[in-house]
Amino acid sequence: MTDGLPDPAGSRAVLIGVSRYRSLPGIPAAERNVRGLAALLTDRDLWGLPTEHCRVVIDPTSGEEVLRAVHEASVAATEALVVYFAGHGLLDDIAELYLALPEASRERLWGAVRFADVRREMITAARGCRAKVVLLDCCYSGRAMSGFMSGPGQLADQAVVDGAYLMTATAENMPAIAAVGAEYTAFTGALVQTLRDGVPGGPRLLDMDTLFTEVDQHLHARNHPRPQRRSRNDGHRIAIARNRSAATPPGGTPDEGRTGEPASPERGSGPGRRLTRRRSMWAGALGALLLLLAIIGWQADLLGGDPRSPEGRSTTQSPGTSATSSRPTPSGLTPSGPSPSVTGAPAATVSPAPAVGGPPVVIVLSEDPDDRDKPVIGSTPDGSIRVGVFGWQTSDQQLSFSVVTGERSCRVTVATVGQSLVLPESAGGWVRIVVDDVRSKVIGKDQVIFRGLLSVSRGVGAAPRNNVTCS
Repeated sequence: MTDGLPDPAGSRAVLIGVSRYRSLPGIPAAERNVRGLAALLTDRDLWGLPTEHCRVVIDPTSGEEVLRAVHEASVAATEALVVYFAGHGLLDDIAELYLALPEASRERLWGAVRFADVRREMITAARGCRAKVVLLDCCYSGRAMSGFMSGPGQLADQAVVDGAYLMTATAENMPAIAAVGAEYTAFTGALVQTLRDGVPGGPRLLDMDTLFTEVDQHLHARNHPRPQRRSRNDGHRIAIARNRSAATPPGGTPDEGRTGEPASPERGSGPGRRLTRRRSMWAGALGALLLLLAIIGWQADLLGGDPRSPEGRSTTQSPGTSATSSRPTPSGLTPSGPSPSVTGAPAATVSPAPAVGGPPVVIVLSEDPDDRDKPVIGSTPDGSIRVGVFGWQTSDQQLSFSVVTGERSCRVTVATVGQSLVLPESAGGWVRIVVDDVRSKVIGKDQVIFRGLLSVSRGVGAAPRNNVTCS
């Protein structure tokens, strides 16, 4: 131990990033993820891991290359072992997790590495290592996930390692965000920011639960998919960095007693305070703030949350304390546009819903060029049908989105212009949603943003044929 941290001399890290795929959508940010984390873990002000102890693996060509790197690090580690992966995750027919390498696809699982094999190396080869950390930033393809969804916690259950802490970018039924043009993926970006800037008012050392709490709040504030965690044998107490913004008590020494608890808003610091400042900046006035809170509540209703499981020695946990059940958001198309943003809340003055047999109602979807950290959300004028966009590819005019009506919710993994989704309603009714347009829109001199149009109609009786289905 050095300064309460695992001794860098006896610690190892393996950071794996897959940015290029033959069949799956590429994730250019994956390489930047790995290099950004490596720079922080080797920063002497944070942990000071020797560069030769921090192995960076970019676009590995085989599972053997990955397993060899993990094995060698596991054998050498006596203090701490960190294994990180950024890329696509795939599930086979029995819902076993695979980490997709460049040649992998749902049909070519031989081009991926089983996480069970990675986990086995960490368990068997690193028996003398007291602290193991697994970080998975897996972006799932909807086609790869289709039909192979398991119950809550399946991903965490598969990935957990004895005496370790696991943090995943999302729940297994939620896609990770990787926007084109962004420096990092959403999850790793939040992790990098927390390690780089620290947690104001937090403990002197950033233990895994403190990191998780801060990353979760960062993602939740932007309505991004929320992470999961699982710890075993006090894994939540593992610290991998000093807190650059630690609280300093009257004695002048940063507080090392508070771990896993960021400062509360009542103390005037910490993530809760920063979120308030951020909202205040957007609002500028009480009326605008109230409107913003209404928008946030509406988004939460659309995108859903993840219930917390009880705390314990060995827990699988998704963020959020509400008992409200989770509503799935669409997975599938990896976002290839900029990070989404809010298009607005339901109109204060209620307009009629799409009339049965009447003309279609158009939902306009467009990101806000001033803030790309919020999701693209649209609705019919009365708010009875709401759409949240997860991903798009303007070059192929493809869209991935969720739909919430008064009777059901649905997610569409991939739809192209001209395709439609038909949702049944009670009393023989149906709702039809057609993708009318998916394109980029030039704003100003060089700025390009996403723009999409959906048309919604209602009917009774024989439903029109649909081109896409709920996944």
